[in-house]
Amino acid sequence: MQSLIRAVLRGALALTLGGCAWDGPMSTVVPRSDFARDILHVYSIITWITIGIALLVGLMLAWVLARFRARPGAAGMPAQTRGHTLLEISWTIGPRSSCS
Repeated sequence: MQSLIRAVLRGALALTLGGCAWDGPMSTVVPRSDFARDILHVYSIITWITIGIALLVGLMLAWVLARFRARPGAAGMPAQTRGHTLLEISWTIGPRSSCS
């Protein structure tokens, strides 16, 4: 099992390092045309937006974990509430129907 894990990690390392060729003939990291610069600009916008969303979600998760953690002496499971079946089916099927 450990040999399989090591092989997978070596493969992942090789793929990661293989994508780090800074002096390669084709790269979006070092743009060599106006079109490539525009693509790099869009990539950077998407990257910063993604980082912002990840930070926001991480902070919200940390707040929820700290706020609603189990405390000593608290009761067991709270009362379980059943959902609205039609509403749950509609918010499952609704987004799927908009993709077709």
